[in-house]
Amino acid sequence: MQCYNNYDNKIIRQFQNKVSNNFLQIINQKLSTFHFLNILDIKELVLFQCKNFKLQTVPENIQKLFISDCQLKRININHLQELNELELSQNKIKNLKGIQMLKYLRLLNLEDNKISTIEQIKELQCIEQLNMNGNLINDIQPICTLTRLRKLYLSQNKIKSINLMQRLYNLQELELRNNQINNINAIGHLTQLQVLNIAENNITEIYALQQLYQLRVLQINDNKVVHVQALQHLIGLTHFEAENNCIIDQKILENHPNYKYYCIRLQTVPTKEQIKMSIIYKCISDQYYSILAIKKKQKQLQIKQTQYKLKCQQSMQTAANNELQFVRKTISIIQQLDLDNYQ
Repeated sequence: MQCYNNYDNKIIRQFQNKVSNNFLQIINQKLSTFHFLNILDIKELVLFQCKNFKLQTVPENIQKLFISDCQLKRININHLQELNELELSQNKIKNLKGIQMLKYLRLLNLEDNKISTIEQIKELQCIEQLNMNGNLINDIQPICTLTRLRKLYLSQNKIKSINLMQRLYNLQELELRNNQINNINAIGHLTQLQVLNIAENNITEIYALQQLYQLRVLQINDNKVVHVQALQHLIGLTHFEAENNCIIDQKILENHPNYKYYCIRLQTVPTKEQIKMSIIYKCISDQYYSILAIKKKQKQLQIKQTQYKLKCQQSMQTAANNELQFVRKTISIIQQLDLDNYQ
């Protein structure tokens, strides 16, 4: 049994008085130790900006743990196997070693850390909500095995491919803002989606979204989208953001059944000249290889014509030479005949 001095006992009484319904919140406390937490009857603990805090001091029976901006570098939580919800946002965590022990975890928030590899996360098969915004993730394959996920937040990472995401068929909310994604075909299989944020990527087409009939919120701003025909099928859409794109299908937007009601943000609506140039550009893009082929054939034809001219010139020169030789031979024969007659 651990002994406490008078100072510790004073702190214990102080925080015991703050416990309400098994809930304790500690904000900006510069304590030398947090071992007193072990004797408090708490199920939910919130700590914000608390230096010197170590996860080992958290009671084993804790169910909800929220630790933000406490400069944590490691996840030492093997003893917290009853956790249902865990938030470790705005810390300095680099890896997820030990996270696989939390078999009953339903909510995990690791926003704004320094995590790059997430292999251990595939063991969390009960998880329903995952927030990993603001990290260094580029491979999401381990996440794509978590088929119970309903809410997934992966903004501000280094993700390029989401091809395996089609396995997450229970997703209702998906946030992929500010990554390096250019192909969203996998999202087209997530028919339960209600909220989708794919802003600030390299996306040029959104045709894959046309079967997401339950979609209510769609954010595609800061991409390279030109056509939005997919919106014709998204009749439940109530919020749409698309500024900083090259959209030319203004009529499709205006004819949408909820056009008057949803929040549509198009700060850079293209002018007629921009639309004209976009159409010209599309035509050029569509016919690019055909034009190259025509130019190649033209060049080949020019070469053949040049070769034909050279051959003609050579033939004419040969004929002229032959004719000249014939004339010379004829003159020589005549001259010889004249000489014979004279003799």
